[in-house]
Parts: sequence; structure tokens; C-alpha cells
Amino acid sequence: MSGEDLYTQLFSQLSAGVRLSPDLPDETAETTLKALWHTAAGNPCSAARASSTSLEELREEQVATLRQMIDKRLGGIPLMQLTGRAEFMGIELLFEPSIFLVRPETEILGRRVVDVLSSCPERPTGPVMIDIGCGSGNLSCGIAQKVPGLRVYAVDVLQSCVELTKRNVSHCGLEDRIVVAQGDLFAPLKGLGLEQAVDVVVCNPPYISSARLKSDRLYLLDHEPREAFDGGAYGFAVHQRLIKEAPEFLRPGGWLLFEFGAGQHRQIRSLFERSKAFDQVEFVCDAQGVERVGAGRRATA
Repeated sequence: MSGEDLYTQLFSQLSAGVRLSPDLPDETAETTLKALWHTAAGNPCSAARASSTSLEELREEQVATLRQMIDKRLGGIPLMQLTGRAEFMGIELLFEPSIFLVRPETEILGRRVVDVLSSCPERPTGPVMIDIGCGSGNLSCGIAQKVPGLRVYAVDVLQSCVELTKRNVSHCGLEDRIVVAQGDLFAPLKGLGLEQAVDVVVCNPPYISSARLKSDRLYLLDHEPREAFDGGAYGFAVHQRLIKEAPEFLRPGGWLLFEFGAGQHRQIRSLFERSKAFDQVEFVCDAQGVERVGAGRRATA
């Protein structure tokens, strides 16, 4: 079978059977096939990168590998887990199974953090950011690539996330600017001299209630860890802790920014206002005008 005939056959197979995810718009049947094709050829890449690259001829054993990956994708295995690659804020990252998928909606949070850091007062050592729940390191690496001189402290409670973030820090050549630690929220950062010295704390926390993860959102746990989604009884358990604990590390005028679920902005505003530690609260909307990112400024007086 020629390469053209193989492509046509597999494209038809994917188009008819793969369930495309609305929160991963880069993953069409075409880009999925191209990304898997490159991966089978020994040149793994994300769907975003695959769309702009030409395909090479595959050897017989590579065709067999490609067919196996197509079957796995049709069986529901996420593309990132098959290719070992993810794209975020214009950079290609390494990815591993059992880690929270890198979703483009989180770029809303990343871009807003870049804007905030770009307007921070200049200091000789550069701005400082803490990334809580760093996952694959996508926010740490994506933001650091956009903000020269930024120093980042990335933290995650899961060893698998810590290890992947370290790999991505090395992959992006950011070892001299990003420190990665394992622990619960701010615990591993205490005593490092960061108290009242951080410009931005960023987090993409879990925000789905435990009850919904047992009902209409149960499918999310098929291929991703519960820790990435379970936000407690009401979906705000981590948000509450962030708002309570971040002021210890933020400088006056520093910002706490995090993602939350659609329709949760009123509760988020209430949490900020009750804390009394923030004198300004803002929200950032997605392309549909829905609030998805909360930002609170540490009180200056």
C-alpha cells in the first residue's frame, strides 16, 4: 500500500471513529493522524506542530506501530499520552501518561500572568513567581519563556508531576531559572526567603466537586488523575487554601491568579472579599465571554 493510500485509509478510520474533544481544538482527525504518523516515524510531536510538517515514508514495522496507536486513540487514549508531546503557549513540551492533560484554555491564565509580570516594578534579581500544582510544568515553562529574567518556584504534591516538570524545565533550557519541589501547596517553600517577596502566585487548581466526579464528570477519570479535578465538596477547596496561604508569600501589590470553572466567579469573588488580604479583584474571560480566571492583588496597606 502506498503512503497516500495508507493516509487516506487511516484518515477515514479516525474521522469515523475518534471522539474529538471540544477543549482540545487543535486535535482534529487530520492533526491527530499526522501527530501519530510522526511519532511512529520516531519524531513525536503535538497536534499543533503536526499540522505544519510534511510526512515521511514509513517502514513496515512503523506502519504496524502507527496502526496500533490509531487503535488506542479510537479506544479513547488521549493523543498526548500516545505522542508524549503537548503544545502550550507556543512551546513544545514533553508529556507522560497519568498526568493532567495540557489544555489550551489554561493559556488564558498564562497570558494574563505574563501581562501582570511585565508590569511589575523592576528589580536587579528579576520578578519571582510561584506555580502551585505545576503538573507537567506547562505554566512555569510557558510563562518563563515569555518573561526574561523571571525566577520560578514550581511545586506539586505528586512525584510524577515533579519529575515531568523537571524534564520539561531541562527540555526548555530553563534549569537556571526554575526550581521544582514536591509538597503540599506552599509547604516546601517555607524558609527559603520568599515570604513577602513574590510577585505572582499562579495555580490551575482542581475545581470540580467530588459529587460530580461520581456522576456526570466521571469520564474525566478514565485517563487522568483524580487530584487534577477533585475540588472537594463544592469545588473550591484548593481555591480557599490559596487565598488564605498566598498572602504570606506575596509582596504588597503582588498578585494571586488561578483558573476556575464556568459559573463559579461569584463564589470566587466572595472568597477573595472575605479574606480581607486583597484590595483588588479582577476576572478574565474566555473567547465566549465566560469568566475563567480570578486575580486578586495583595493589599498594599
